[in-house]
Amino acid sequence: MTCVYLVGVIIVVFFFFLPPSFSVVAATSETPPADLCSKYPGIPTCVEASAPEGTCAFPHIASMTMCTGGQSGGGGSEGSDDDSTDAGGFAPPPPPIPAPEAAAALVSSFTPAAIQIGMTPKVNSDWGHRRSYVGLPIWMWVADPSPSSWGVYSYSGSTGGQTITFEAQVSTVTWSMGDGTTVTCGMGSIYSPAYGNVSSPSCGHKYTQTSKARPGGMYTVTATSNWVISWTSATDGSTGTLTASASTSTQVQILELQSVNT
Repeated sequence: MTCVYLVGVIIVVFFFFLPPSFSVVAATSETPPADLCSKYPGIPTCVEASAPEGTCAFPHIASMTMCTGGQSGGGGSEGSDDDSTDAGGFAPPPPPIPAPEAAAALVSSFTPAAIQIGMTPKVNSDWGHRRSYVGLPIWMWVADPSPSSWGVYSYSGSTGGQTITFEAQVSTVTWSMGDGTTVTCGMGSIYSPAYGNVSSPSCGHKYTQTSKARPGGMYTVTATSNWVISWTSATDGSTGTLTASASTSTQVQILELQSVNT
């Protein structure tokens, strides 16, 4: 009799200390209302089918389901299995964008410099332009190369959760000689007057016609440096290559070589 009395007292005291707005929820297999879990985190709810009808699964019932952890379903309650938020209620950062996409977006920040044209004939201060003759060798080369005009030029940037490191280097220079001819070279060889009228060993041209029929009476020579840009993602280790180019021009007058009769 005494035991029954004590149990009755315990039950009365337990219900006396429950929050005033807490109500008993009928046993059901559905997820409890989200507001219940948000108002009373840690209070077990009647979501287990094994809970007696009209009662709540309190800590003494082994099959209880708590609001904090283990609750099935959604409802936005604390301890939800929804992976869209972390334990602190904050959404996790989005995954990084693909590295090639980031590299393509970041490479636009690199503006390659054109080469400085090295060429014989040089600009004559009296004429204000270059002058040579049909059949004489023309030498072309990259004058005063620097990291920005030849490479290696290194830089890095970040976007979309990716950090990309770039290394840019000129691979070739394409010379458009103005007469319909193109010559593709590396850095070329610097001319010295001691060489005389010999052809360049690495990058040269000979005109077969004068330039008198061209605009201004001169050929326009355009040098296009072709850059290869290697990139590496510091985020996921992936690699790739991109390309870029830069151009600059000069003009040369080509005359007919006159013979002198003696």
